[in-house]
Amino acid sequence: MPAIPFQYYIHAMKNFLLSDASREEADGASCYLRLIERKVKNEPTLILPVLPELFDSVRIIADRQSFYASTSTGTLGN
Repeated sequence: MPAIPFQYYIHAMKNFLLSDASREEADGASCYLRLIERKVKNEPTLILPVLPELFDSVRIIADRQSFYASTSTGTLGN
């Protein structure tokens, strides 16, 4: 993805994950953290311009794992 669309959509994803609407969205939270890590390692020029704006969200999302965890047993059981 080109830099400008990526930098737009990463903020949209961040805003969603920081909202109450993202409760039980463990896959989204995990994907966000892995995506940032992967971009820093493999495509730093794509993410470095917006990385300072993402630092707080990385810390918050990493600290709120219980918020993102599903309360239902779903297909994986307890």
